[in-house]
Amino acid sequence: MTTVAAIPLPVDSIFSPERIDPRAAGRLTSASQRQRLLYGVTSCVAERGFAPTTIEAITTRAGVSKKTFYEHFPNKLACFLAAYEVGVEALVSTVAKAAAEAAASGADARARLRAALRAGLAFLFIEQLYARMFFIEILALGPEAVRDRTRCHDALIRTVRAWHDQARAQHPDWPAVPDGAYAAAIAATHELVTTLVATDRTQELPELEDTLMYVHQSLLHVPA
Repeated sequence: MTTVAAIPLPVDSIFSPERIDPRAAGRLTSASQRQRLLYGVTSCVAERGFAPTTIEAITTRAGVSKKTFYEHFPNKLACFLAAYEVGVEALVSTVAKAAAEAAASGADARARLRAALRAGLAFLFIEQLYARMFFIEILALGPEAVRDRTRCHDALIRTVRAWHDQARAQHPDWPAVPDGAYAAAIAATHELVTTLVATDRTQELPELEDTLMYVHQSLLHVPA
């Protein structure tokens, strides 16, 4: 079975050391160092877990000094959460973009939902190192990490609600659902994906597409 440590970082990964964090634009050297640290913490934590990962391991993987680390982050958790936030923004953006492109092409509501789910699964399949941070390591890192995770879930819930509102505008016969239904859809998605990530079966993520369609359609009372 393939383990997380054996999975190479794709060249187009958002954590590739060659990519630059756009939030640090204008300071090329600093931006490159920050990007390398995000790569370092993502890959080390995915392979070893958060607790065993040291700042020395992160800086060694990143190819920068400890002095450089502390110029960017006060501690290991801050570095981890910065990488987590970059990943969250990329995931939410990827899902929203896929839905928007499907809508622009004239796809119906169900096809737009499928496009969004497929894009999210594809993102996690590509970013397998990050997926382990996102679904596994974040759970044990205290209140600040829990707040970041909650903000991510809220953003995904808003995305699902926006899709459903647009779909019901086109299909007035579709029933309204309680707000908790959107949260339930995201929670179910999170649980199904977590099971695969936790058991080193991230290669099976694309196969969840039909299951997630069924979950969302059932919880949101979308006619088949």
